[in-house]
Amino acid sequence: MDDDSAEELRKKLERLKQMKEKEHYSNEISGAPHGRDHEASNIRHDKTADYLNKIYVIVPIMLIIIILNVYLRSGMLQFQGFFEPDGFFHYSVVLQAIANHYIVPANSSLSGFPSHNAITEPSGLYYVTLVPYAILQYFSVSVYTTMRYIPLLFGVLDAIGAYFLVRHLAKNNMLGLLAMFFVSISSGDIARTSALVYRGDGFATIFVIIAILFFIKSASTKRNNYRYMFAFVSGLSLSIALFVWGGGIFGEVVYIFALLILLIYSFIKANEKMLYNCIVLSLALLFCYIAEQILVATSLLRYEPPLGSPGFFVFWIPLFLGSILTLFIIKKGNAVSRMFSKVTETWKSRLAFSVLVVLVLSLVILVAFHNYISSLAGTAIGTGSLETTIQELQRPTFSFIWSSFSWQIILGPLGLIMFLFYRAYLKGREGKGAHTMHANIAFIALFAYLIVTSYLQYSAIRYNSLVSVPLAIFSAYFIYIIVSLAYRKMSSVHLIALVVFFFIIFYAIASLAHIVGTWLNIYSIFLFVLISLIYVMAVHKGKERQRLFIFLIFVGLFCLLIARNFTQTYTQSLSSGQADDINPLFLNAMTWIRTNTPTNSTFLAVWPDGSVIEGWGDRQSFTDSVAGQIVNRVYNFSRFLFTTNNSLDYLYTFNSPDYIVSRYFWYDELGGIAEEGNITNSSQYGYDEMTTLNIQKSANATYYLFNSSSYSVDLVASASSNNSTTFSAYLGQPGQNGVAPIKGIMIVNQTSGAYTSITSNMTNAQNLTFAMYVDDGKIGGGAVMGAKMAESNFFKLTYLCGTTFCPYNNQSGATLSLVFANNDTKIFKVNYTT
Repeated sequence: MDDDSAEELRKKLERLKQMKEKEHYSNEISGAPHGRDHEASNIRHDKTADYLNKIYVIVPIMLIIIILNVYLRSGMLQFQGFFEPDGFFHYSVVLQAIANHYIVPANSSLSGFPSHNAITEPSGLYYVTLVPYAILQYFSVSVYTTMRYIPLLFGVLDAIGAYFLVRHLAKNNMLGLLAMFFVSISSGDIARTSALVYRGDGFATIFVIIAILFFIKSASTKRNNYRYMFAFVSGLSLSIALFVWGGGIFGEVVYIFALLILLIYSFIKANEKMLYNCIVLSLALLFCYIAEQILVATSLLRYEPPLGSPGFFVFWIPLFLGSILTLFIIKKGNAVSRMFSKVTETWKSRLAFSVLVVLVLSLVILVAFHNYISSLAGTAIGTGSLETTIQELQRPTFSFIWSSFSWQIILGPLGLIMFLFYRAYLKGREGKGAHTMHANIAFIALFAYLIVTSYLQYSAIRYNSLVSVPLAIFSAYFIYIIVSLAYRKMSSVHLIALVVFFFIIFYAIASLAHIVGTWLNIYSIFLFVLISLIYVMAVHKGKERQRLFIFLIFVGLFCLLIARNFTQTYTQSLSSGQADDINPLFLNAMTWIRTNTPTNSTFLAVWPDGSVIEGWGDRQSFTDSVAGQIVNRVYNFSRFLFTTNNSLDYLYTFNSPDYIVSRYFWYDELGGIAEEGNITNSSQYGYDEMTTLNIQKSANATYYLFNSSSYSVDLVASASSNNSTTFSAYLGQPGQNGVAPIKGIMIVNQTSGAYTSITSNMTNAQNLTFAMYVDDGKIGGGAVMGAKMAESNFFKLTYLCGTTFCPYNNQSGATLSLVFANNDTKIFKVNYTT
């Protein structure tokens, strides 16, 4: 043999040795005997897999997905401002930080009066904009533009992060690209990473993903210096998640849960190396805690983290000491005690011991730290003093879950199951394209990620973005595995069973979701064709043709599911609007405030609108949606709105605001405002706006036929003999016969505020008031109101106080004058006379 041949043989042997070492380490975590040949060593990659490994194929597909990701998140760029009131508050803080030499102030100069409210959000939420703006300003990019566009970056990062997580789970580019695509079309992720949506939960996810990635890398590497470095980065990234969002505690909970599972699993498998890794990862968790304490000490964090001292050690000490103890038992337990030798004798004994220890420790922690655990759970879920009137803190309905994730809510859990099934199914087999999963560490981490975020999503609407990434990953995994099995491995009998199982799940969910019509008919036909074709293929002699047909059938099925997911997301993305009816008319009113009122002016409004006053109007508001949710102020203003006398004495107790802002949108929030004021007789303040109007005339009368989804009102204007007009109104229900007279009628001039009240003398008249709105001589609509609504400050501020008439103008203590009005907003100047 010549020297070249010998050198080539030597290189081949060296590569084979490296493959065996890698295989040996991978088997450690899976629990397989050392040195056993694994099916992956003989995998022959098909042309498709090889092709997808080419960088010139992967990068263009990634770029297409990124472009789609950004496009689906850009729909609201057509609007001014930000998605919700919170964004306007954060905008005002960013502007104050820039004026303060890029240091986020402790208090907002625009939130609250006379003492300004503390900025309780972590400073990292604002540095997400401040850091890039410090650079972009030199390219003539405004802070406003930076803040509106920055969420798009995090939407892209979430998708890229999902790709790399999948690479650790399965080392397959096709699967990684599919997961990246699924995150990109997830309405749940889009809800927090769209342009204009400035929220900490949209920014924290990528840092949790990075923490999980380095958790996996630290536990997987064979080199100690890398292990420590990866653990350090993991803990650091975990602390950054809390630095940008107060709810970043969820990342720590995921980390703790994953570490606990890994510890138990490693002990059951008697894996010394992984038990040592658990010690290292618990130290990474300790480093996260230290980093958070440094942030608190430097005031970059305005509060003690939920898992702060000493509560952090309630969880950390059992994990750290448990890692050390289990490693000791596995390594030297037999030489120390017969009890330890019994514990380590079999995997069953180790499992029983683990269960016993976890149960005992859980019981001790729950008993000894019950109050702390309860408060921690409340913090994690995100409850607050106004949770009953904040929609995003309510538990999600099934329709909300379906609109957020579409088919991913079904495919994700199935993918988690298929991970375990597929490993067992391929055990000891070989074949072209066999797909083996060594990365149990990645699976454990992603399993913990999915479970924790699913619990949060179950608890409140606001967490739909957190669960989107693990759900997308396992959804992509299910699709890829089923298609792979259909083409390469699974027998026809097993395949038919899997198809039947899949469609049983599908129809169960379809029934719950009330999915009817075209889509259900398409799937019904597809199911029939699918089962028929599989049956034909089962008796077909051509194996390769059978696999090809089955492969194409499943590709078609999942293309339908993905198309449904995409079209649902695409429609929602294009139709999305701003929260709390933020619209150009409202923002025009805020612009008027900024240019026509003194800079030290103070404003009174409902608390969501207060944030827009601060962010767009650049004026002080007594309450707002972030720092100014002061319960007594919210309560007192709500009580004032439902008061029925004309006194403005309340304003003196509220530090005498200079202006009051009212909006017609208040009626859409009527129930919540009443609940915040603890209005017990809220039915008497009901308000149902008429949506359609039909006018008919006869020789002696004009009939105004109003309709809403709940009521119909017939207003009759009759001409009398003395040339006057008499009015009468009758209440009914759309599509039903029979009407009842309404006791009160009010005709309101929306411009001047002048009104005419008429009381019916008819017997059995309903104790309601019907208001007909007139603007420039034209009827602008009407509404059915409860008995007290027409007398309340709520109604007076929105309709009765106008340019020439205002119920508050004859008061001795204070009066109001209308200084601005459009079809959305009214602004009143408060004139104090005493």
